[in-house]
Amino acid sequence: MRTSRACFDKRSYEVIDARGTRPTTRRGKVAAAAASISALAAAGIALAGPAAAAETLNYHYQTDVSGATIACGATQLTATAGSALAGVFHENADSRGEYHVTDTETPSPITLTDDIGNTYSMYGADWFGGTFIDPDGNEPVVLTSTDEFSITNATGGLLGKISAMVHLSPNGKFFAVSFGQCSLSGGS
Repeated sequence: MRTSRACFDKRSYEVIDARGTRPTTRRGKVAAAAASISALAAAGIALAGPAAAAETLNYHYQTDVSGATIACGATQLTATAGSALAGVFHENADSRGEYHVTDTETPSPITLTDDIGNTYSMYGADWFGGTFIDPDGNEPVVLTSTDEFSITNATGGLLGKISAMVHLSPNGKFFAVSFGQCSLSGGS
């Protein structure tokens, strides 16, 4: 069982472990959840088996997204200083030995600028949830991630949306769809 402490940055789907490693795939969400659950186990909290009581961990966090970039067609937007996502992460192990995680993030606030200095705002939320049958997150039962953000100009007109969903079914089938006109294109 892994015992390293992990920090989760969902904005770019990264796990930052105790050594500073930064994988950059959506699998980072699974690894972050697994590392966090493993940390509970390493701390001596009983997490598995039918006799185990349900265990829960919740925490709130703020992620600075200054410098992150979003592409909306030909328009390239950059998050300004002070832009952040506020998040709530929840995990628990139930009395059957299954491990459940959820994470929700909302802009708090996020201001964007384009190449000529026009300002935009981003509203919405993203959510991730999953269930695992092992504390290391190697055996997911089901995983889902949804992103739904609107980007508006200074007068409230809609520039575009980030609208995406990723899902792993219990039967192992995986799909990812994106309906938005905008997408994360990198940054800090």
